[in-house]
Amino acid sequence: MQSLNRHRNAALLVTLVVLILAGPIIHVLWGGARPLVASLLNTLAFSLVLLAGVFTGGSREKAWYAAILCASGTIAFQVAYSLREVQLLYVAGLLSALMFVCLTVVRALSDILSAKRVSAETIAASLCVYLLLAIGWSIAYSLLDYTIPEAFSVSTSSSGESARMLFGTGEASEAIYYSLVTITTLGYGDVSPVSPLARALAGIEALVGQLYIAVLIARLVALEITHRIVDEKTTAGE
Repeated sequence: MQSLNRHRNAALLVTLVVLILAGPIIHVLWGGARPLVASLLNTLAFSLVLLAGVFTGGSREKAWYAAILCASGTIAFQVAYSLREVQLLYVAGLLSALMFVCLTVVRALSDILSAKRVSAETIAASLCVYLLLAIGWSIAYSLLDYTIPEAFSVSTSSSGESARMLFGTGEASEAIYYSLVTITTLGYGDVSPVSPLARALAGIEALVGQLYIAVLIARLVALEITHRIVDEKTTAGE
């Protein structure tokens, strides 16, 4: 457990990458023919992120208990919704997942800001925050698309067949994909925000993504320069 805690951000990063890569594979193999299986597998993939976030959640007891509560609620609500499609269960699961992501982002940011020098864990924490921001926005998009079906225009095939962006279901990859192309400002145009709220969320995500990269680079460069100056002074003093 101590070894895992020392590499907690690296462990979380691995689970985030698995979640992002698993979505399209699950959608292709089981999304159409077996939606229940696809939904449960997507829930399992996100559960890995939840477990990594809980077991590497740091030493703050209240934050740790809050993370456990959110993670447990997310898994319970998503599994329940997969078995019985009740709107309240899905919304509750998304809200729990969003709260968990927010708590984990704060924890990872504290690791970055408290770091004395740039290490592999610092870089892993930086990447975790970036991917968690994308995951968090994908959950927000799913909540919006679920409550307002006309909020987005999604086309996933040459025939123009529409799809939904529903995180935690067989169509979770659509929400994550749109969030990733938005935060990186790629914007391929196959998914478009239609409602004013959807456009506002997309615009804020793109802005946050660019500002985060700029501030992060400045922070890491300043940290490394400061560390080298201290090392040079220490060496010169000897």
